[in-house]
Amino acid sequence: MLEVSNLHTGYGDTKVIHGLDFTASRGKVMAILGRNGAGKTTTLKAIVGLLKCSDGEIVFDGEKISGRPPYEIVRRGVAY
Repeated sequence: MLEVSNLHTGYGDTKVIHGLDFTASRGKVMAILGRNGAGKTTTLKAIVGLLKCSDGEIVFDGEKISGRPPYEIVRRGVAY
C-alpha cells in the first residue's frame, strides 16, 4: 500500500532523513518510533508532500506520489 524507498529529505541544508526504506501493508498496523529529533515528523511531512524529497521514491497503491503537491496526495487518501 505505502512504499518508501531510499528517502532523503530535510530542511534547507540540514538533511534529516538519509536513505529510509519501509513498506506499510494494507490491513497491518505500523509505528514510527524514535527519540526527539529522530525524524518521525519529517518522514510524515515528506510522505504527504509538505517537504520535498531530495532523493528516493514514495509509492501509494502502486502510484508514485513523491513530488506531487500535498492536495493531490490528500485526495488519494494519504494524510496525518
